[in-house]
Amino acid sequence: MRTKTITYHASLNNGSFFQAYALQKTIESLGIENEILDIQTPELKRDYALFRKIHSVTDVAKNIISLMHYSKLKTRKEKFEKARRDYLKMSKEYDSLVSYLNENEPAENLFIAGSDQIWNTTASDFTDGYFLPGIKNKITYSVSGGSHISVDELRKYQKYISEFKKISVRENDFRQTLHELGNEDIQVTVDPTLLLFKDDYLELISPTPFIKGKYIFLYSVKCNPEVMRFAKSISKEIGLPIYTIFNTYRSEKNRLYGIKNIYDAGPFDFLNIIENAEFVLSDSFHGNVFSVLMEKEFYYISKMDVSGCMVRDDRIDGMLEDLSLDDRKISVRSVFQRKPMETSHTENTRLIIQKFRSDSIDFLKRNIGI
Repeated sequence: MRTKTITYHASLNNGSFFQAYALQKTIESLGIENEILDIQTPELKRDYALFRKIHSVTDVAKNIISLMHYSKLKTRKEKFEKARRDYLKMSKEYDSLVSYLNENEPAENLFIAGSDQIWNTTASDFTDGYFLPGIKNKITYSVSGGSHISVDELRKYQKYISEFKKISVRENDFRQTLHELGNEDIQVTVDPTLLLFKDDYLELISPTPFIKGKYIFLYSVKCNPEVMRFAKSISKEIGLPIYTIFNTYRSEKNRLYGIKNIYDAGPFDFLNIIENAEFVLSDSFHGNVFSVLMEKEFYYISKMDVSGCMVRDDRIDGMLEDLSLDDRKISVRSVFQRKPMETSHTENTRLIIQKFRSDSIDFLKRNIGI
């Protein structure tokens, strides 16, 4: 049987690239052909263009940032494009699922939706194509709706959801959301990046450190001011420089806090920087996932809510709780104290990941028909 995957693979996002890569590599290791549908909607292309048509003040600001760092941001984009060409097996490019189906007969193929936040209906590049309407033979793998998707948001797509032969989701919380819509027999499976091993990723990166010397790596997608201030205070206390990489235009705010921005890092540089860091600070799902996979000392930085409690992110908290690593979560208002990863802790995490990995691969085997 041949399989076709629809996922986030074309965004300039490290986690999106690696989850697409890992799922395809795992499916192929089972002896099954896989092709990623290279669907790049106009919305997605607009989101990741270096320069965009001006419709707002925000567009002007983004274009100015692109102009200031044009050479390095162009290099970054080229690195992502080369990684996709070299490491992903994709269809030709289409601007929508409808365009794909107009040229291709879906019969005799199994379609897989996932992973990543493709069912986050509030995302700027969301399209109902991620529900694969009009296709009968389809399953999901570790699909996610983001950190706080509501039942009401998904209800309008319940008809499409009910048509899937089998559903697996990435988070327990998202399974509960789908249950509330009447969907039963849903399995939780690991993010595809956890289907591979540390050595699978190490073979992708250069042995030469991307950053020279000792440093702290901060990986934050939202670039919240409290997180930035806290990270900088840790850098000052420890006496090491702190680096981050450009991942959205919000990254430019890092400079206001004395955090060094790297504008030309591609997906493999991202792994290199994690591997060679003294330790990692992150409020990103995949920032924490790869810290775990690379067996690095890491800290999941959490903001505080109005009641003084740490904010819960369904994706990150759920993953770390499953791996018995919830003690790596720290508040932006805490007094920072280093906690190196103990060998026994790391070995226990490996065993837990292996169990989840095995169960998730069994899900693929059963539902692909092996």
